[in-house]
Amino acid sequence: MTKSARTRRTVHAVDRSTGVTGTLDAPEPVTAAPQDDVNDAWRSLAPKRAHVHVVCATDDALISVDLEAYQPRASLALSAAPGCITANGGLVVAAASKDASVAGGHLGKNACTLSSRVPEKLGAVSITPDGLWLVGGGATSGRLYLWELWSGRLARCWEGHFRGVTALAIDERGDHLISGGGDGLVRPWCLQTAGDSERCRGARDAFAPLYDDWSDHALPVVALVVQGGRCWSVASDRSVHGRELCGGRQVFQASLSGAPSCLGVDALDSFLLVGTEEGPILRLDLDAWAHALTKREEPQLQQATYDGHAQKVVGVVAVNAETFVSASVDGTLRVWDIAARREIRRIELAPGAPPVRALAWLPRVPAPPVAASLQRDADDA
Repeated sequence: MTKSARTRRTVHAVDRSTGVTGTLDAPEPVTAAPQDDVNDAWRSLAPKRAHVHVVCATDDALISVDLEAYQPRASLALSAAPGCITANGGLVVAAASKDASVAGGHLGKNACTLSSRVPEKLGAVSITPDGLWLVGGGATSGRLYLWELWSGRLARCWEGHFRGVTALAIDERGDHLISGGGDGLVRPWCLQTAGDSERCRGARDAFAPLYDDWSDHALPVVALVVQGGRCWSVASDRSVHGRELCGGRQVFQASLSGAPSCLGVDALDSFLLVGTEEGPILRLDLDAWAHALTKREEPQLQQATYDGHAQKVVGVVAVNAETFVSASVDGTLRVWDIAARREIRRIELAPGAPPVRALAWLPRVPAPPVAASLQRDADDA
């Protein structure tokens, strides 16, 4: 045996049936691999973490921001200042703030894929999770519009509110559409029925909501969030309400210390984030509220404040359980540590810090096709 061969050791063994003693050669135990090598092997097999992106709207562009590298990634030039935006799978649609038009397309392109006139100025827009439908709310009439994105056809138009539509939200499965208006009402609609002309017969404006109106607010609704089977709404009367989508039972209500401008919720429904007109951001603890209810105690609202923005906050998005991102008219995009209540990163979108008009989360799903313009249906015309 050569010196390079594995060292072997002699082991004495006794056969109990015969009493004969013998020897055998046994290999030395193999030394365990270093812990670092094992970790490297598992690390190579682990899936790579997907980057989280948000979309910011300035007066002349839509800009996506990578929250892992903390820098802008792609942009799309606009010809008119946006009033509200919606995003899904790399597709971003913006409604103009001063006229009845929409524009948008896939980020990174040189020109807008979608550029069209609409029946009226839109106060809110939203894309369904499957990327097939675009919902818009009239800023003056209170009507709701439903377009097929791939064809541009107007599938339905119906009366939604007594005043202009101020907020829209769609649940994760694309079954429910929630609208908020200047009349203070929050109305739930069946989105699948709205898109199916055979299931909803009669006049186009005879489409009815799923339940009775949720008249929790006394002033116009500012923002809506639908997640986990619940709808969260905030209004100019500084009230926040939460209701279950199935049945409409109220599960949360609170009063705010500032005038709200936007609303967000984390993935686990542990807290609400409310941006204000003055700049501070409020965090409402939902877990503490629910814990008090389980003990049959009077729930006490726990609020935390995040100071940093000097002007109106236009959007808040919870990135994970530790951080969230906010955008403001002061031209800054900031990342916050939730537990420490401090700013950990400030991102500049462009030189000169142009005002940010809107903020939206960009889901990482395949980009849907989109028509060049949104056309009225022949029957509706």
